[in-house]
Amino acid sequence: MSLKILAHEFRRQFFELGQYKINLVFANLSLLVMITGYLGLFSSTADVFTTFTSLFCWYMATHGITHPSFFLEDEIQDRTIVSVVSSDQRVLFVLVQRILIQMVLDLVKALPLFAFIAIFMNIQIPATMPVLFVIVMLVVIGIYGLGTLIGSFTLVSHRTSNIAALLSYFIFFFAGVLETPSIFPLFAEAFPFIWFKHYIATGSYIYLLIILFQSLMYWVLGSVVFRCILNRSLKRGSMFYV
Repeated sequence: MSLKILAHEFRRQFFELGQYKINLVFANLSLLVMITGYLGLFSSTADVFTTFTSLFCWYMATHGITHPSFFLEDEIQDRTIVSVVSSDQRVLFVLVQRILIQMVLDLVKALPLFAFIAIFMNIQIPATMPVLFVIVMLVVIGIYGLGTLIGSFTLVSHRTSNIAALLSYFIFFFAGVLETPSIFPLFAEAFPFIWFKHYIATGSYIYLLIILFQSLMYWVLGSVVFRCILNRSLKRGSMFYV
């Protein structure tokens, strides 16, 4: 898929959002209430900014867990995966293209919402925010790798989105998005959110290296497992039966 076709696909999906304006308005209002409610629990300016940035990171990454599974389920359900497999394009390559489009769409929706929250809550944005934004995107890319790993099993079971959705809730509450968890600490350390918060607090590049390593490992594991299951499914023909 060329950049021109990729841009066309993005525009198509962007204009499709206009068909769900009411849903988007109420979804953003719900997020506005939730995020401002959480931020209101903190009195320290540093804690407010850390939580604000962590929630922005979570918002951008939350589709990373579920979107690959939804995409593959839809492709299998609609039988369009047959044409993808039969074409010169690889399924994983098409999935990555869909991921890029989803990331841009989420960014378009997230920036106005969080800019409004920052103004409304009078959150002081430091000069290091561009660096933090780059790290957020690194976390998001890594989480999509994890989502690809989970979504790989859709090729044989056809229904992994429920598991992915459940994991996204566990991540929100137990992976250090809001605060350092007192339970499941090893679970939290397996995800980059807690390391991202440590980086904000200390500026230590050790935490940045941990995030980079985790993101890389997510994609290595996701790619390897995806290819193995895809090859197995093609041999057995299991992905063509819903």
